[in-house]
Amino acid sequence: MMKKIIVACLALFFVVSCSSTDSPSSSQDILVKRTISIDEDGVEETLLYFYNGNKIDRIEGPNGLKVKFTYSGDLITAVRYFVGTMEFQTESYTYNSQGKMIKYVLLALLQDYGVKEQYTYNADGSINFTRAIGDLVSQTESPSSGKLFFTNGEITKRETYLLGATTEVNYTYDTQNNPFKNITGIAKISFADQNIGGFNHNLLTEEHPTFPDSNVSTVYQYNSNNFPISAVETTSFGVSSNLFFYE
Repeated sequence: MMKKIIVACLALFFVVSCSSTDSPSSSQDILVKRTISIDEDGVEETLLYFYNGNKIDRIEGPNGLKVKFTYSGDLITAVRYFVGTMEFQTESYTYNSQGKMIKYVLLALLQDYGVKEQYTYNADGSINFTRAIGDLVSQTESPSSGKLFFTNGEITKRETYLLGATTEVNYTYDTQNNPFKNITGIAKISFADQNIGGFNHNLLTEEHPTFPDSNVSTVYQYNSNNFPISAVETTSFGVSSNLFFYE
């Protein structure tokens, strides 16, 4: 789900009944223009989305928050985070000649902290990944690896291998439209930084067999075009929510 709405900074979780204000003539024209999120403590946040055609240009939030996207053709190559004019985080994406993401790097500029993930694609459709952390120059510490398994185009299992142990997370989805499915290039980066949210459909359950307290379940309400307009996400921390508005 759009990389969990650009991760904690732009958390996209879901509740409440609402309706889209516009009805585009084609489902391919539908783009999220505004979201309202409410976290477990009842704190509300509104995000606004701006586009060039179906390419996302930027996201704007409270307190001067701005997230800017850079494309090369139809591929998202960078996402930059600002508060006012101060840039505090960058994410970069590298692709192979087939347009598949092969490297992701996150740099937290104020913390001198970095994350690097690299991906290889298997003949059976699964993806192997490696992950390491470090500073802004090099990310080689605490290396781990894992594998993503797909069914009908969605990630249904993630295995992580660390210190000789394997942990597993399983995912299920609805059959409706993901609110961000029409954004050019977004599906190719949706699983970066260990985020799972659906490419074409919406995540219903996230099950952690080894750590059941980490389980997540989500319930959606949809508009007449079968896009979510509201949802509720339940975790061991409580309930968070989000409303979607389209044009």
